[in-house]
Amino acid sequence: MDTSPGDGLHSDGFDRWRAMSVCRAASVSAVAACVLVAAAVVSACSAGEKPAAPSSPSTSSGSVAPSAAADIPASVANDVDRRKHAVITSCRPGPDGGWEARGTVTNSGQAAHDYSITIFFTTENATVLDHAATSVTVEGGATGEWSAQKNFPAPPNVLCVLRGVG
Repeated sequence: MDTSPGDGLHSDGFDRWRAMSVCRAASVSAVAACVLVAAAVVSACSAGEKPAAPSSPSTSSGSVAPSAAADIPASVANDVDRRKHAVITSCRPGPDGGWEARGTVTNSGQAAHDYSITIFFTTENATVLDHAATSVTVEGGATGEWSAQKNFPAPPNVLCVLRGVG
């Protein structure tokens, strides 16, 4: 068996292999240490910072931002089968300010059902400005009308989104 240098069996070859392994491990450790130090520096620099409070309810483009008073629900009742039978028929400025959504819901069953409808009023860019909820009871085999209205400072072009039907 030939044990010349570089064949992996000679002690010099083994020592070179072990030295390369140690160097690789040291490189990985050094990179990991640098990443940890960078993360610590970034978190220390931003730990005391707080986002600036908006000075007015409008954004830089002049559109109205959601008001802090608007308590937008994170979760609303939404039954997929009931939602299939509800539609928005109009979305327009409300009679007393804000916006109003109107629509219908059809009960294809035989028994009367209570439907809860939640509407989100949004900007053209899908920012939720406010919401409204209503309920309607619809007899079996019938179609009922509903309306949901909310007074809030609104830009000229508000969209009405059927957020949930329960």
